[in-house]
Amino acid sequence: MFLIILFITIIISLVFPQPGNIMHQMGFISPLCIFIMYFALGFSAEFKSIKLALKKIKTTIVIQIAIFVIAPLIALLLYSIFSQFVDPKSIIGILFIGAVPTTMTSCIMLTRQYGGDDILALCNAMLSQILGVIITPLILLFFLQSNYINVASFSSVINKLFVQVMIPFIMGQILSQFYNSDKIIQIAKKITFYGIFPLIYISVAQVVAKGNFKNILLNGYYPIIICILFAIFQILVTQLLGKGFNFSRKEKITLLFTAAQKTMGLGIPLVLMYFPNNSEYSTNIIFMFLIYYILSLLIVSSYAKFLNK
Repeated sequence: MFLIILFITIIISLVFPQPGNIMHQMGFISPLCIFIMYFALGFSAEFKSIKLALKKIKTTIVIQIAIFVIAPLIALLLYSIFSQFVDPKSIIGILFIGAVPTTMTSCIMLTRQYGGDDILALCNAMLSQILGVIITPLILLFFLQSNYINVASFSSVINKLFVQVMIPFIMGQILSQFYNSDKIIQIAKKITFYGIFPLIYISVAQVVAKGNFKNILLNGYYPIIICILFAIFQILVTQLLGKGFNFSRKEKITLLFTAAQKTMGLGIPLVLMYFPNNSEYSTNIIFMFLIYYILSLLIVSSYAKFLNK
């Protein structure tokens, strides 16, 4: 379902770019979408899941290391190699992909589908989302400054994260203590799931309206190659970790999906915060997020079938 809506969103962006461009110029629509999305996430999130993750502390530590240490290092390695002969701004998205947490939806559903521990996946997805609000900007600060990429200041990004992400998340958590009916929680989960699509539409539409999207597509083969390599290396390293720590098959599958999946839910808001006035950079990065999401689903799911056999 997510992929179908994703393709529809991109098609609408290409056919009707002007409304998205107008919303982009208004300035407050994207921050408002982020605010609503994280309010819904806070409302539907259960902190008791983190307590469950701590019961499997070794597996949880390995998963979080795979997300916030191994993935960023692989991303930095690929960026350093390819930026020697490719325009760095066309592949900068891999640094953002490597730095962000895992997803809150697809990694859990796929873990369940392929016989992993979906409760453990949920716990680690929740934990990584919370840790990512601080850890991801720190990783990106190091990446972007060391590569002399001019972006919004670290303090500015943290301030926006606090206002657009942390405050609505906390508000949602507080409100959920008083209104926690199953129907309202299901609505909040749907808002969390679908909230990313208006951001994708606005981001892509404003570039299409300016006539720059065709160039991004024509130069898209290097981002595709890098995304494929990133997924393969991430799978190989996480499986070595699983064997090294003598994980069960269910734990290996859980590690596979939580470490290889990367969220656009925090990734795209961060892109818009780091590059508020540079549509070319932001669209290149969002384009890589879209590529990686689709490719990771195909590659990781294929490997999970092999692992089950």
